[in-house]
Amino acid sequence: AALWAGYHIVSGFYNSTQGAGDFLGINFAVHSLLMIGLAWLIPWFILKQTQPSYAKSAHTGIQQGIQVAGKQFRKLLQKKWHELEAAKTSHLGQLGKIQENCARELQQQSVVLKEYMP
Repeated sequence: AALWAGYHIVSGFYNSTQGAGDFLGINFAVHSLLMIGLAWLIPWFILKQTQPSYAKSAHTGIQQGIQVAGKQFRKLLQKKWHELEAAKTSHLGQLGKIQENCARELQQQSVVLKEYMP
């Protein structure tokens, strides 16, 4: 667009100095500037729209990272929770056996004491 406008400016000026035509007017200047501006603006606008935004990309990446980390942390907590539940059940079972053994021992000792007590 700039080459086209430049060619017409040079050729129009040359023809005007030779007496073959009029000098170019304000209409030509305005239209040439508009055409050059649009020829530059449209590709620039398309480029800006298709380029990813660094801030938006970083925000999306951070959100996805937080979601993945949250899921992994939740899985880890659930695993530990189940391990603790299993350990608690095991310890309660062992405690029940200890209580039964203690009760049995107490009964045996009370029987032995009754035998020696008049």
